Amino acid sequence: MMTRSTIPHRLAAIYNPTKTSPAFVFPAFVFAGANTHYIQNLDADGNVESFEPLDVNHAELVSITDISPVVKIGDPAIWAFQVGDGAFLIGEEQEIVPQLDEFLNNGAFHGAPLTELEVVEFCKRADMVRPALQNSFSYMSRISEKAATYSRPITKPHSRYVNFADYGDAEGYRQRQDDLRRHACEPDEPPSAV
Repeated sequence: MMTRSTIPHRLAAIYNPTKTSPAFVFPAFVFAGANTHYIQNLDADGNVESFEPLDVNHAELVSITDISPVVKIGDPAIWAFQVGDGAFLIGEEQEIVPQLDEFLNNGAFHGAPLTELEVVEFCKRADMVRPALQNSFSYMSRISEKAATYSRPITKPHSRYVNFADYGDAEGYRQRQDDLRRHACEPDEPPSAV
């Protein structure tokens, strides 16, 4: 249930759903009298449109005690980024962009190309989009190769595979259409293979 309340929400914790860093993470907010944490729902301009309950185990949240920004509906969003050493950058967009920009310039995301791409987009660094995309594609290519190495080859097709019309074979499909319709209600008797 979203809350559209104008009650100010105070930053209380951080939630990192991927348990990895560096990464953007969710700031979790509370308000007076609440017994749950909330996350921001943003509008197209990056302002808080509403707050939604965060349904996670409280043991997964990292408490924030050194700062406690307060936001309400219509305010600029509070962003959070977990850096590699476990520290957090927290603030409005214009407050954390210079810090993230410095990390980009120092090559801090070299080992995390997908995060680098997210940060490049967040910081609106048009000059770095192409290299970040190349790094991401290269990374995904390496992951795909590794996954292909461990994938199980198909040794025996599924029994109904012989009933499939070949992709792009419209003429063959039309020739078998009557046969397919006739046997559509008879799953135990597959139509004859062409």
